[in-house]
Amino acid sequence: MAHIISFPQKTEGHLSGPAICLGCGYIWQAVSPVGVIAALECPRCGLDKGVLRGLVEPEGAYFRCKCGCYLYFILVDGCQCLMCGKIASGF
Repeated sequence: MAHIISFPQKTEGHLSGPAICLGCGYIWQAVSPVGVIAALECPRCGLDKGVLRGLVEPEGAYFRCKCGCYLYFILVDGCQCLMCGKIASGF
């Protein structure tokens, strides 16, 4: 039987997809409210060590490096592209 968890009604949507427990390695399909950073409870071992696998991509417009990558490290003096290493600044 599935374990159903109720979420608060005031959310901006939900993320869904595969999750993995960093404690026991169990993989399952999970749903989490957008913006919730807390770990998910693993349905197998019960520990709060579950995380969603993969990346979250924004809807709408976002910055993309000239190399085609859209993932950045956020630095004090700009953003560094994870793929080519160039620093973007002046936003």
